[in-house]
Amino acid sequence: MRRITPKPRHGGPISCDQASQTRDRIVAYALKAFNEVGVANVTTTGLCAGLDMSPGHFYYYFRGKEAVVQHLFDRFERDMQAQLRGRLGGALSGERLSERLSERLLNVLDCVWEYRFLYRDMNRLIASSRTLEQGFKELVDQSMRALNAVLCPDRSEHQSGQHLMQRETACRCAAIVATYWLSFQFLQNARQFNDRNVMARSVHAARDQILALLQPFLRDRQTMPAGQRSYIDILEQQ
Repeated sequence: MRRITPKPRHGGPISCDQASQTRDRIVAYALKAFNEVGVANVTTTGLCAGLDMSPGHFYYYFRGKEAVVQHLFDRFERDMQAQLRGRLGGALSGERLSERLSERLLNVLDCVWEYRFLYRDMNRLIASSRTLEQGFKELVDQSMRALNAVLCPDRSEHQSGQHLMQRETACRCAAIVATYWLSFQFLQNARQFNDRNVMARSVHAARDQILALLQPFLRDRQTMPAGQRSYIDILEQQ
């Protein structure tokens, strides 16, 4: 790996472009290290050694490993929110809705895979950071709201209390599967957890599991009047 030149003690300051490039290199290397062995097994000293960077230079950009974790979570949160609030393409029902939801679920699960260290070390991370705890909780709540909006685009739709409870339970179960699927897969494939081919199959399996939970409610949409609002309109008002 090319050596990263420290900030000079004398002369002009480094440019904004140089600072941005160095910061991006630190973040990219840390993400790879965290994903491969977990946050607990990576130290700030280890990051500096892997980057061939002096600690002083590292601390110029981040105050420590925890600051890098927070930066990565903030980026993950933005990516996930973009997926959860993204348009499916208008009022859809039946098979077409299932197809578009399937595509969206794969995008969400790919995002989970890209930042898998957050899920691998979730309990430890949220125990040590109130910010991460609240961020994770809000993402899970947001995912359940998004699924509820997909399954029931018109909130004024008259449904029995039992049906509403069943739908909310299905959405909660789907969120649980998405949140803890990687932990389940680590149990099943601990020695191949970082194998992209193995985990690609796992991502598709998680998508299929979630669709199976939601399928009874997706079928309900086949008879829904075409004039009802799409879930997109609801999400954009939240």
